[in-house]
Amino acid sequence: MPDPIFQQPPPLPPDQIGSINKIPTASPKARFLLGLVGFIFMSIGIYFIATTLIFTATAVETTGVIIGNKITTSHSNGHTSYQYCPQTEFSVDGTQYQFTNNICSDSSYYVGAQVTVLYSPNHPENARIKAPSQWLVPLVFAIIGALAFFAAVFNKIRASY
Repeated sequence: MPDPIFQQPPPLPPDQIGSINKIPTASPKARFLLGLVGFIFMSIGIYFIATTLIFTATAVETTGVIIGNKITTSHSNGHTSYQYCPQTEFSVDGTQYQFTNNICSDSSYYVGAQVTVLYSPNHPENARIKAPSQWLVPLVFAIIGALAFFAAVFNKIRASY
């Protein structure tokens, strides 16, 4: 006597054979837009990854001190949010330089905290705080763009079969 838990399903009618493997594909216009947006995002991400790589490869490291935080506010749906951009001071050959970091966060740096600063040897005013977060936005752009772009490309390939 066959086990009632592991019974074979009934066979499909002839008109439904093969329809299970058919996955709907996006329209050509949707594929094009997804691919275009994906390509743009991927290109922006790759550009910023390349500029960050070039900067970090040629930059000089030194120690800087947080002297303040530039606070920016934004309002959305009755809620106010704050972003803190650390203002840093460092010296090169006895000359003091100050800059506001271009990467901001929801929490502020402590005033007086020491940080590692990367600066251009030819233009010390071109500086930033050395932090893993400098890679976050470029990588997110590149990965999301690549996923969207390749989803559109593979959807096109699948639609042609």
